[in-house]
Amino acid sequence: AGSSGTDNWLKLALDPSGNAYITGNTDGSLGGAISGAMDVFFAKYNSAGVLQFIKQIGASTPGLPAPAWQYNPQIQIDTARSK
Repeated sequence: AGSSGTDNWLKLALDPSGNAYITGNTDGSLGGAISGAMDVFFAKYNSAGVLQFIKQIGASTPGLPAPAWQYNPQIQIDTARSK
């Protein structure tokens, strides 16, 4: 999946079943409206490499700097399901 803008795939995590979870940022649309100068996204691919979902989130206000999470989104798999 990709937009017509600049997409940055920043973090990757794999669960025990081989599903891939990816975070990044984009200045284009990944199926939804772009909400700021740079939006973050979260995507899941199954173990066969098929996209399961992608969610794009933005919170920038024109004239204000974007929050740091928009440029370095993090991801971690909780295999113990503790949270």
